[in-house]
Amino acid sequence: MRVVDCDFKKNWLRYEGTAIPSSESLTHAAIYLSDPSASAVIHCHDSVLWETLLDRVPATSKAIAYGTPEMAYEIMRLFEQTDVRSKKIFVMAGHKDGMVAFGTNFEDAFDVLMRAREKG
Repeated sequence: MRVVDCDFKKNWLRYEGTAIPSSESLTHAAIYLSDPSASAVIHCHDSVLWETLLDRVPATSKAIAYGTPEMAYEIMRLFEQTDVRSKKIFVMAGHKDGMVAFGTNFEDAFDVLMRAREKG
């Protein structure tokens, strides 16, 4: 699945491919819009790594629910106000155990996660 257009205010997106978009598709779209070099996004859950990274990498507000237009705007805020572009990983503070890594491809995004685990 590939996001090709979106409207955060309307909570709407258009996609290509056979997979059905998840509730986090606007989250992915916000990353692609904020960092044109990003072509792959991994959203995963790991309670130990989440706790470890919570104060070490950029984090979304605890008050913002996942899968919402507000989360998309929050991610764009991270790109404007933090070093998330260089770290390529952030914690979803209001989404217990949820974190997102991104890169130029899936291998790069996965490497970001594995390096974070090694440092933990």
